[in-house]
Amino acid sequence: MTGHHTFKQLLENLPPDRKAKIDQKTAQLLMEEYQKQEEAELETLLLEGLNSGEVTPMTAEDWSDIRQAILEQVIKDDNFSQE
Repeated sequence: MTGHHTFKQLLENLPPDRKAKIDQKTAQLLMEEYQKQEEAELETLLLEGLNSGEVTPMTAEDWSDIRQAILEQVIKDDNFSQE
């Protein structure tokens, strides 16, 4: 092989089992990167919560508000997926 081959040409010339391994490794790397980003976002949210002020006990109204927000999000997501 010379240095004039493009990456696409190299991939096209690989046997199917090698292509499958590359696809599998690519998917694994993408998933790992996604997980790192999600963990970083979660850590940011946790720190925001810890630094948000005085801790107060959850009330029945708090739980009701949370349930309502979830219900509204589910309805919104369901409506979006039906479009």
